[in-house]
Amino acid sequence: MFASRPNRALLNPKFEGYKLDAVDEASVLRRQPLPYKPKQTTTSSHIPLSFREVQSRIRHNHLVSSPDLHSVFYIDGELRVVQVSFDDKMEPTCAVVFELPAPMVTDEAGELHREYASVAFAGHNAEMLFVTDGCGTLYTLMVGVAEYKATLSGTHNVPFESDAPRPFKIHTSARVDADSVILLVSAAVRLHDSSKPASVRATVEYDIYALQILLSKSDLEKPKILWHLRGADAPLYSAYAPEHAAFLLIGSEPYRSLTAPPRLSSPELSEQMPLPRTTHGDASRDDTTPPPYAWTQDEEEVTVAFPLPASTSSSAISVLFAPQSLTLRAPGAPSLSTTKLWAPIAPSSSFWTWDAAGSTRYGLLTLHIEKSHAHTRWASLFAENAATSELEVPETLDASALAHIRDALEKFTASAAEQVQNPLPSLASGELDDELDADAGARVVLSWVRASDGQPIPEPWAQSDADCSLSVLSTPLPGTSGLSLIVKHTLDGLFFTRNDHGTWTHARTHPALAFVLASKRDVRFVHHLAHRGVLALEAGAATGGGNAYIYRASGTHALHAPQAILRVAGATAGTLLGVAAVRVGGGDEVAIVCLCENDLVILRDVL
Repeated sequence: MFASRPNRALLNPKFEGYKLDAVDEASVLRRQPLPYKPKQTTTSSHIPLSFREVQSRIRHNHLVSSPDLHSVFYIDGELRVVQVSFDDKMEPTCAVVFELPAPMVTDEAGELHREYASVAFAGHNAEMLFVTDGCGTLYTLMVGVAEYKATLSGTHNVPFESDAPRPFKIHTSARVDADSVILLVSAAVRLHDSSKPASVRATVEYDIYALQILLSKSDLEKPKILWHLRGADAPLYSAYAPEHAAFLLIGSEPYRSLTAPPRLSSPELSEQMPLPRTTHGDASRDDTTPPPYAWTQDEEEVTVAFPLPASTSSSAISVLFAPQSLTLRAPGAPSLSTTKLWAPIAPSSSFWTWDAAGSTRYGLLTLHIEKSHAHTRWASLFAENAATSELEVPETLDASALAHIRDALEKFTASAAEQVQNPLPSLASGELDDELDADAGARVVLSWVRASDGQPIPEPWAQSDADCSLSVLSTPLPGTSGLSLIVKHTLDGLFFTRNDHGTWTHARTHPALAFVLASKRDVRFVHHLAHRGVLALEAGAATGGGNAYIYRASGTHALHAPQAILRVAGATAGTLLGVAAVRVGGGDEVAIVCLCENDLVILRDVL
C-alpha cells in the first residue's frame, strides 16, 4: 500500500514535541485591507445544503495563483474578477480586471445551489483565464498583466445532460496540446430513491466532467465533454501528470464511470466460510459428505443443527443439557455422553426442536443452547480434549460476520506489528485518544484516469495507488509545482513525493504531525511547502480562532522541531477563504498569501 512503505531510517520514534518559536509578527506578516471583498454565501434554494455540499464549500479555495507566481486572482461578492499583483517589496496592488454579468438565477428546479465562482488558468499560460460564475456559465478571459485589464474571449454554456444551466466548479486545468485545454469540473447531483421517506429520499453525489476547449475555435464553440465520472464527493485534491497524460483524483471513494457495474457493498461470495467437512485431511473421504452437524452463535445463544433421517421419531431423540456438558442420543447423530462444552450454559433456558415436515430424506434436529455468560464468543462447540477432536466442526459464518471478524483481526495484527516495528513517539506516552486521533486527516483513495477518455490507467503503478486507502494530512501549497502528499502513519506525517515513473517515495517525516493536527477543530486548509514544513490555517469562524500554525521540518533524529503561531483570520479580518503561493521578486523565495473576507494577509519567511 501507498503509506505502508515508509523508509524506516526516516522515522523518529524518540521525538518529544514541537517547541514554540516566538517569531516577530511585524517582520513576517503584512496585512492589507481589501477594497474588493469576497463573500462565501451561495445558497440559492429552499432545500438545505447536504453534508457533502457543505464539505465541498469548506474545502473550496477562493484564491488562485498565476502560473508565473507574480499575482493572485479571486472573485469578489459582486462577481468582479480581482487581480492582486506584488512588487519586489511584496506591496500588493488590487485591481478589477473584469466584471462578470449578473446571472439570471431562478429557483424553478428547487434543488440547485449556486457554487462558488471559480478561476483557473489555461495550464501554464498566464494570459488565458477561465472563470465560472457559480451558476453554470463559463467565461474565457485574456489577461493583460501590465494593464490590469482582461478582455472577454468567449462565453460558454456547458452542454450537460439537460439544457438547463447547471452550477459547476473548476478544480484544475491542463494544457494537453497546443490547441486544447482540459478543465476538470465538478457538479453536485441529487439522486432520488422513491422507496425512502420524502425527508431522506434524495442523496447528493458529485459528477466529475472533463471539458475540452479548443483554443483555435470561435467564442461560440461550446466546450466538449470528453468524459464523465461520478463519486461520493467533490475531489479533495486533483492534479494533472503530463508524463502520463493522466489526471489524479483524490476523494473518499473511487470515481466511477456511470456505465460501469456498481461496486459490491457486501463481501464476495468467495469470502464466505465454506461448508465444514468431516474429512480432517483424509483425501480418501468424499468431499461431498455432509458434516455431522453445523453450529453458529450470537451474543447470547449457540445454535447446533443435526441432520437426521426424516423417519426419525421424536421419541427416539434424547437430549440432556447440563451446566457444563451435553448428552445426545438420536439415530444418525454423533453419540454424546456428558460431553463437555466450550463454556458454561444455562440448562433451564436451553431447548431442542425436531422438524421433518415436507421432507422425505432428512429432518433437522436443532439445539438452542443459551450461554451462561452472554457476549462471550465460543472458539469451538466442545472443550478441547482427545474425545472431542474427531467431533469438532468449524463454526458456520455468513459473509458479513466473516468480514467483520477478518477486519477486526487485521486491525489488531496491524496495530501489534506497528507497535513492534514502529514504537510511538515519546510525546504520545499517556496522551493517546483513539477517537480524537482518528479524526486527523481525510480518509481517501486515489484514482488515476486517462485525460483523453477518463478510463482507469491499466499500468501497475496506477493500480497499486487505486488499491490503497490512506489518510491525507496535507496537500501541496496551491501555486507550487510538483506532486506530493503528506499521509498519516501512526502519529506522524510522512512526506511522499512522486517521480515521473509513477513511484511514490517517502522523502521526509514530520513527527507527530497527525497528533498535533487532531486537536485543531477549526482548521480549513492544511498545505506543505516542499521539504520546508506544514501550514495549518484555521477558518477563524470560532471564537479565538483564525490562527496559522507553522510546523517546520526538523532533522531525522531531532528531539524537537520549531512551531510558530500567527493570527491571520478572525476578528476584523473575517473568515479565511483562500491561500496561495506567490514568488518574491524574481528569486526563488515563496511567500504565502491568505485571503480573508476583509483583509489580504502576506506571510514571508515562515517556512
